[in-house]
Amino acid sequence: MKQKKQKNYWVAGRIMAVLFLIALAWSCSTDDSLVPLPNQSGSGSVQDSTSTATTDTTSTSTSTPPDTTSTTPSGNVTFKDAMLAEINFARTKPADYANQRLKSEYNSGTDNGAYNDLTSRSAVNALTLNDLLTTSATKYAKYMADNNVFGHTENGTPQSRAQAEGYTGSVGENIAAGSYPSYNAESDPNGAAIAFVKLLIIDTGISGVGHRKNILNGSYRVVGIGFYRNTASKYDNYLVQDFGTK
Repeated sequence: MKQKKQKNYWVAGRIMAVLFLIALAWSCSTDDSLVPLPNQSGSGSVQDSTSTATTDTTSTSTSTPPDTTSTTPSGNVTFKDAMLAEINFARTKPADYANQRLKSEYNSGTDNGAYNDLTSRSAVNALTLNDLLTTSATKYAKYMADNNVFGHTENGTPQSRAQAEGYTGSVGENIAAGSYPSYNAESDPNGAAIAFVKLLIIDTGISGVGHRKNILNGSYRVVGIGFYRNTASKYDNYLVQDFGTK
């Protein structure tokens, strides 16, 4: 029964990805469509982990939770601060990020090329938090969790949501959700930031690694970070990263 349920989820996911590709092709000629993987169960109890990313691009991946061992002191840090620091770690010191965060996956052959990619990259500019994009991202994370939906166009588009808050630059968006404890930013902000960024950078099974490209895109200057937790929803923990060009 469980295998049948996973198969049905996979088929439905493929159909949704194709339909969304058509919509994106009409609005943006540079969009990529990335293919979803079957859902996977977590260890200990049945838990789902799903991630999606876009630069007005859609992709869906499932993954076991990554190692979230942190070299950063926990302290009294907010999730937004922790997430910004983790994104900027990958952007400004890609080789160091690869060696600290991706070495075990590289050694086991499960890094999806991320280790070699980052160790061969040059640094790009650090991002700063943008209040307008953060408001947009936070509202959308809450909307998805409260309405038990998951996608980039459930309540407008990334661009239209940002514009509604007064943001005038171009926007790219990553969204992710997972019920694994490692994604609970309320209980462990640093650990959740590491887990989410690592998941999106590895981008297991995602053709075109759109999540990774968004995080490492040197054209972006700012980012908005939204997180919302609702244990009554399917995935518990919902993340939105809205990247902006100005």
